Amino acid sequence: MNEGNLNYFGPRISTPKPRTFELTGKKEREGLTPEEEGELRGLFAHPDNPEAASLLQKEYLASQGIGQMSDEERERLRIIRMEKYRRERRVEPSENAPSKLDEKKQAEASAAELHMLYIQAKIAALKGHWDGLPKEVIDRMIQAIPDDVTVYTKETLHSMPKDEPSEIELYFLSKIQNLPDFRKDDKPEGALRIMESIRCLRDKIRTKKFLAGLTEALNNIGSSEKSEIEMCDAGTGAIPILAIYAALSSEKVRCTAIELNPNSAAIAEKVVEAFGLQDRIKILRTDAIKFEPEKQIDLLISETMHSGLTAEPMVQILSNLNKYLKEDGVALPSAVRIKAALVPLNDWTSPKGFVKIYGNLHHVVSPNWEEVVHYEPGDNLEEIAFNVPVEGAPKGSYFVLVTSEVDIGSQRINSYQSLITMPQFLRDAKSDPMIFDIKDSDSRHSISVTYKPGEMLDGVSRLD
Repeated sequence: MNEGNLNYFGPRISTPKPRTFELTGKKEREGLTPEEEGELRGLFAHPDNPEAASLLQKEYLASQGIGQMSDEERERLRIIRMEKYRRERRVEPSENAPSKLDEKKQAEASAAELHMLYIQAKIAALKGHWDGLPKEVIDRMIQAIPDDVTVYTKETLHSMPKDEPSEIELYFLSKIQNLPDFRKDDKPEGALRIMESIRCLRDKIRTKKFLAGLTEALNNIGSSEKSEIEMCDAGTGAIPILAIYAALSSEKVRCTAIELNPNSAAIAEKVVEAFGLQDRIKILRTDAIKFEPEKQIDLLISETMHSGLTAEPMVQILSNLNKYLKEDGVALPSAVRIKAALVPLNDWTSPKGFVKIYGNLHHVVSPNWEEVVHYEPGDNLEEIAFNVPVEGAPKGSYFVLVTSEVDIGSQRINSYQSLITMPQFLRDAKSDPMIFDIKDSDSRHSISVTYKPGEMLDGVSRLD
């Protein structure tokens, strides 16, 4: 990467200064003091403006309760941010313009800029760690990922790592330049935003097991006398890691990678070109639910799911594409088991531990999970419906949790190992967790749950 032109996320920006690299390296090795963390944030956001960098450091320390910031300093920082926002978007003040820009847009722009600069500094700090052939480099990073998540207790929460870009994410981003400015990312309904799809690579165990399942499938298909392996990666995202890894693993692979968000598809094309695989991987900007491939498929893979088969349209995608799968073809994931459980309120408020999947903290409980749906590609799953029995449950208040186990060939992603298997509440129409009060221990009632694949778990249940 050209360190003098770190502008692949959009407009040209300044190269991080030596002090930024020094602090970034220390953060990686041993962590930073609050003062150094504040200094680093200031240098990332305003590398060429010492006044603004100093003010941002004060703002951070004040937010941590270990420093103070005067009203005058806060107003000065606001003005600096506003002026910078106007310059970047060529917004000129007018007589009728409000004195203060829309705070939400300004905050989003500042956060995006800070994140971009941070990623650039991380990539620069890791330069030299990625020597070797691409597949060898990716395999080294995958092997370093643990096979299970770490469960933290209240006593060890302080050691829980912060949300950071994964090394795989940084490696792929280091390969390309002149990416679109994802701050202007308008996505179609049903698609992820650019950064949302890139952040999926922080779901490390999920990435590891999908790549292992993909390798297993390629080995099985490649053992035949096929001269080519026709692959379809539906919902490939801005970083088409599954398509690229498959092409790096076997020269037989010819992949059609489908992406609904045109902004993500444009980035995916650049990533594929950076690896020199544009002759074997074709990025299509279309809806995988409606796509009709020209050739029969040997290997169909889609990573477009969420826990409980909610929120994302994998079932609809596979229902469409599975009919183009060859008789001896392979579809991944190979199975999804939805499980449900009645969980006492006290068990949730006093969990046995906590896990963190890229930035989100989740309570760990161990209820008696019951499998309520078993789904395989090709199944006609127009509705997910099941009952959670409450017979014999002691009096009290309960949540209902829904989770998944996902099989990718012989690989299995269990509850709490990934965002796509993370237990989630049944919620009411306002998206608040539903609380079920069981008043009679001899009750024969059950909690009835009905929703369509791809929907959210909002207002989908009742106590019968």
